[in-house]
Amino acid sequence: MFAWVLGGTSEGRQLCELCASHGVPTVVSVASEYGGELVEDLRGVEVRVGKLNADDMTRLIAEGVACVLDATHPYAQNVSRNVRAVCENTGTPYFRVLRPETPFVGGNVVRVKTPEEAAAYLAAREGHALLTTGVNSLPAFTEIPDFKRRLSVRVLPDRQSLARCHELGFSTEQIIAMKGPFPRALNEALLQARGARFLVSKDGGDVGGAQDKADAAQNVGATLVLIERPPEPLGCPSGDIKAALRFANARLGRPEMPRPRFPIFLDLDSKRVVVFGGGRIAVRRVQTLLAYGAQVRVVAPELCGCMPNGVETTLRKYQNGDCDGAALVVAATDDKSVNAAIAAEAKALGIPISCASDAALGSFHFPGTFRDEAVSVGLTSGDCRYSKHLVRSLAMHWPTIRNVAQCSLRAERARTHDDTSESES
Repeated sequence: MFAWVLGGTSEGRQLCELCASHGVPTVVSVASEYGGELVEDLRGVEVRVGKLNADDMTRLIAEGVACVLDATHPYAQNVSRNVRAVCENTGTPYFRVLRPETPFVGGNVVRVKTPEEAAAYLAAREGHALLTTGVNSLPAFTEIPDFKRRLSVRVLPDRQSLARCHELGFSTEQIIAMKGPFPRALNEALLQARGARFLVSKDGGDVGGAQDKADAAQNVGATLVLIERPPEPLGCPSGDIKAALRFANARLGRPEMPRPRFPIFLDLDSKRVVVFGGGRIAVRRVQTLLAYGAQVRVVAPELCGCMPNGVETTLRKYQNGDCDGAALVVAATDDKSVNAAIAAEAKALGIPISCASDAALGSFHFPGTFRDEAVSVGLTSGDCRYSKHLVRSLAMHWPTIRNVAQCSLRAERARTHDDTSESES
């Protein structure tokens, strides 16, 4: 059994990443080559490219779909309607992933319900228009009598989109083939370069750059013609990608996604920490603790050869009372019952305990860590492999992150200094 994600969007990509990191068997279907590129590098996620009709969807569900997670675009009404009908006919649980709407603060905004209404609005007025609504809505705008003179269209730079534009009669000069995101300044430049009085858009939310389009239109004196979102059907389970993951876990009979832990940073300098166990996991815990200045005592019948130097060792099995005086305890033996006994003693003494064999027995999760001078980062995700990947990625990109943060801080301090100087003058 597996979860079927209908993707092709940024939240579809994020949902697939979340499912993969939590070990949820996942198949994602996308309609276009571009949609496939969004998810092609995800391990453990099977990607299927191509449009699906009702029969195709039914056959896919018969392969073992436990639930359908619809993360298509908010305006992809036909796809969502079709898959909901198939789910109803086959008794397959359906979940709609929602994208937050944009409030659109400021500017001259004209709201319409459909592309046809937007085209009628433009047809009744003079002036050039930049269309950013996607290739599927373009047929409505070809009804404008002089559309070849009055319209510019921004579409994805893939073969399908470009071919469709030419089929509809748009010339190469009218087509702007670009892949987002599109910041406000770029939208302004395109509006000015085309001499556009109108910017036609859908509410794609933050990920679709909706507010950036509105701000750009306002700044150049253009009117934003907004095609409003179609209403979502009532009664369907819906929410964000985390809610979708919980929905999938429940339908697959998997454990509930754990609630995120609150991070607390402790001063372990010269503090006594007792680690039970002498294997590879215990060694990694000891190495991390020593890096933060802890005085580590290891209790184990035997030690592997890579145990760091400079730790106090007691070569025997755990005994009740071994936790006395510790600021922190780590249970990392290869015997779950021993780890449970250690956890029980530590909790009775009010000592924070991390249990390697069963995190639920502990009172804290031992995080993946990254350090750079005074900066200390701790990561936990409920999936140790995912946490390790995050730590490695952070270490790889840390010089860039640090430099950007330092530049931002210098700029903020400079602005604060300028504001203070002006208030004092």
